[in-house]
Amino acid sequence: MAILRNDQALFSFSPEAAKGGYMEQATDGTVTATSTLSAAASAGDTSIVVTSVASVVTGDFIRIGTLASTYADTVAEHEVRRVEYVDTPNKIFYLDAPLGFDHSTSQDYREITSVSAATFTNSLNPDYPIVNLTPGIWETIDTPDMEPTITPRWFLGNGNKRGFSAVTSGMQNYVGSIPNMILLNGKALRFAIGKVVTSASAKVGTTITLNGAHAKGDIYLKLSSSHGLEVNNLVWVDDTDATKGEIRKVIAVPSTNVLKLDHPLQFDHTTGVSADEVATSGIVYTHTITETTDLDSVTWHVSMLDSAESTSFIRRYYGGKIGQLTLEAEEGELLNASWDSVNFMGMVHNQATRLGAGDLGYGATKMPMHALMNTITNSEIEYPTTEPYYFSQGEVKFFGTTFARVRNFNLSISNNDEPRHYITQRYGRNRGPSEIVEGRREYTMACTLVLPDANVTESATVANSQTLFKELLLEGNYGTTSTPSNTGFAITLTFIRGANDTLTITIPDDGTAAAGVGEAGAYIMSATHNIGTDGPMQVEVDMILRNLKIVVVDGDYLYV
Repeated sequence: MAILRNDQALFSFSPEAAKGGYMEQATDGTVTATSTLSAAASAGDTSIVVTSVASVVTGDFIRIGTLASTYADTVAEHEVRRVEYVDTPNKIFYLDAPLGFDHSTSQDYREITSVSAATFTNSLNPDYPIVNLTPGIWETIDTPDMEPTITPRWFLGNGNKRGFSAVTSGMQNYVGSIPNMILLNGKALRFAIGKVVTSASAKVGTTITLNGAHAKGDIYLKLSSSHGLEVNNLVWVDDTDATKGEIRKVIAVPSTNVLKLDHPLQFDHTTGVSADEVATSGIVYTHTITETTDLDSVTWHVSMLDSAESTSFIRRYYGGKIGQLTLEAEEGELLNASWDSVNFMGMVHNQATRLGAGDLGYGATKMPMHALMNTITNSEIEYPTTEPYYFSQGEVKFFGTTFARVRNFNLSISNNDEPRHYITQRYGRNRGPSEIVEGRREYTMACTLVLPDANVTESATVANSQTLFKELLLEGNYGTTSTPSNTGFAITLTFIRGANDTLTITIPDDGTAAAGVGEAGAYIMSATHNIGTDGPMQVEVDMILRNLKIVVVDGDYLYV
C-alpha cells in the first residue's frame, strides 16, 4: 500500500505582485464557455466584472486573460481561479483567491472543466513554472495548514447532559515556518526586510527601451525597437535607476518586439526606461537588499508524492508575509536562516472530492479550496548550485574593530505582523485574514565574544584602548555631558566564499552611525563580564539595531 513519506516532499516559493495573488499561467483545458471582462482587474482583486456570466456557476473554474494564438504584441498574462459565487444581475464573479496578474478590459475569460499539469507552462515556457524558487537547504517545514476557530455553544434545551448543543465556525488562520535553512545565497533574506535591486558588472552597449509602462508582476516585456535578444539571454531592466534595477532571463520571443521572462517583474517601470542585454562573459551580479515599509507577500507550494510515485498531495499557501527571520551561525558550522513565523491569507489544494459527501457548496462531493494548479516537479525547481557560507569564512566588526573571537551570533528581524479579519462579504468557506499588516520593525543581535580580542589595539589595562566593557559603559553616546553624541556604533558582518562571492550585512544601512533621528546604529543592551569557568573569558552580548542593509555579490542573476 502506498504511503506519504516526508522524504518525497518538494517545497518551492515565489513572491507575489499583490497580496494573495499567487502567479501561475495556464493555457487551456476543456473550454465550455467564453466571454470577456467588462472592466479592468488588478493583481490582488478577488472579483471580476464580465460582459456575460454565460453558463458559469459556483464551483466552476475559469481561465482569465486573453491567450492570443499568434502571440502578438497584445499578449497578456493568464491564470486559473475558481468561482465562489456568481452575482448574475451585476455580472460579477467572486473568486477563490486574489488575482496574480493585471487584466485589462475586454480580455477573455473561459470556463474550463479540466487543465492538465502541462498546460500550466504553455509551449513558450515548458520549463518555467513561476512558483519554483528555493530559499536554501531545508529539512523540515511547519506547514501553514488551516487553523479554524471552532466554538462550542451551550443552548437552552433538553437532553444535552451538560454537553454543548452545537458548534460555530469562526475565523481561520494560517501560520507556518521553516527552521534552520542552510543559506546558499541571499534570496531568503529580502522578504523580511524589503526589496532587492540587482546590477550586473557589464552589459551590451546598445540601449533598448520599454514600449509603454510595465507593472509589477508582468512577465512580458514590450520593447520599442528591434533588439537582437534571444532565448536564454539576460535582460537588465531599468539599469540606470539604482532603486529599481532587476535582471531576468528571456525564455521566449513571442513576436518581434516582445520578450517573455522567466519570472515576473518586481517593480513598476515607466515607458522609455532601458532594457539592455547583459554581457555574457565573466559577469558578476550585485544584489542590494534594503528596507521598505510594506513587505512583498509570498506563495508557498508543498507537494508530496506517495511511495508508489503515482499520486501527489499538493498544498499551496498564498499571501504570506515573513513576520520573523533569524540569521545565525555557530563556530565550525554553516550560516543558517529561519523563517520563524509566516502568516498567510489562505490556501488551495488538489484534493478535489470526498467519498460519500453530499453537496459541499460546489456540486456533489467537491471540496472547499480545491484548485487546479501545476504539480511542479523536481526538475522544474531552481535549485542553487553554490556552496554554503561557512562560519570560518566570516568576519565581524564592531565599532570599526575586527573581533576575531566571535563564537556565534544570532541576528533576529521581527516585523510584528498581525493578521487582520475585517468585516467583508465572503463567499464559500474562505474566512482567512483580509490582509497581513506589518507592525514596528525590530532588530536584535546576540553574540558570544571571547576576550581579550587579539585585534584590539592595546590590552584592557591600557587607558586609551577600545574594549567591549568600555563600549558598554558609553551606552552608544560618544559625546560629553554638555555635548552629547548619542549615535550608537556600526557593525559589519561579512562572509566570503571566494573572489566576487560575498554576503555583507551593514548596520546601520549606510555604514555610519550618526546623531539625529533615524541615523543611529547599534546599542549594547547587556554585556555582563561574568567570572566563570571559561578560559579565556567570554561575554554574552545583546544588542538592538536601528536598521541594516545586505549586499550579496555572486554569479546568480535572479533575485526576485
